[in-house]
Amino acid sequence: KVLPTITTSAPVKTISWDKDSSSFAYAEENRIIVRSAADFSLLQSIETSNGNILFLAFTQSTEGEGQNQLAALSEKDILEYRVLPQREPVHVTDQKYQSEPTVLAYSYNGNYIATGNQSGRIQLYLQNYVTHSFVARTIGSLTTPIHSLYFSRDNKYLISSTEDYKAHIWDVASGELVKELPYYSPSKTPVYISHNSQYIISVTEKDKIIIYDMSFNPLRTIETIFPIESLRLAAD
Repeated sequence: KVLPTITTSAPVKTISWDKDSSSFAYAEENRIIVRSAADFSLLQSIETSNGNILFLAFTQSTEGEGQNQLAALSEKDILEYRVLPQREPVHVTDQKYQSEPTVLAYSYNGNYIATGNQSGRIQLYLQNYVTHSFVARTIGSLTTPIHSLYFSRDNKYLISSTEDYKAHIWDVASGELVKELPYYSPSKTPVYISHNSQYIISVTEKDKIIIYDMSFNPLRTIETIFPIESLRLAAD
C-alpha cells in the first residue's frame, strides 16, 4: 500500500491526533495545519499572530459530544485555546511571562492545561465551560527547566520532571507538592502516571525503568539491553 505523504514548508516541531484519530494537527512556524487522517487532505490552515508554535495538544476524552478542543503554545509562552473548526481562539493568555516554554500537557477530559518553561515555572489552567476561558495559577516555581508534565487520568495529580533529574507530583486541586523523587533520565523521557492512577513509571537509569506506587515506593524494575531514548504508555 502506498501511503500519502506531505511536504511541509517549514520544519514541524509538534503534532497531535484528535480524540477519535479522525484528524491530526501540526504546526509550521506560526500556522496550524489540520488534516484528515484518512487521506491527509487539508481541513484547515490557521495562522496565529503570537509567534511560532512549539506545542499542540488535543483533548483525548471520548466521552460526551462536542467539537475538538485544541491547545497551542507559542515560543512567546502564549497559550491559545480553540474549539475546531472555529478559527479564532476562544481564549488567549496574556504575555505575562517571557521565559521560553518547554512542555504542554492537556488533561484527559480537557478540564486542565499545564505548561512548563525554562525558568522552572509550572502554570495550571482550569477551563470554565460556560465561557470557555481559563483561570490560571502557578502551582510550582522550581529552579531548573521543566522537561515533562503528565496528568493522571482522574485529574487528581500532575507529575513533572526537571533538568536537575528530579520528579515532582502535585495535587491538582490544591496546587501543593505531594512528593519529590530523584530520578535519572539522560533522554529527558517523561515520568508517567498509569491510567488507573496507581503507579508511577520512570526511567531511573539509562537502561532501567522503575515502577513505583503513588508514594514512590519501588515495586518493579525493568532493565533493557540498550539505553532508553523514549517511553510511552499504551492507550489501554
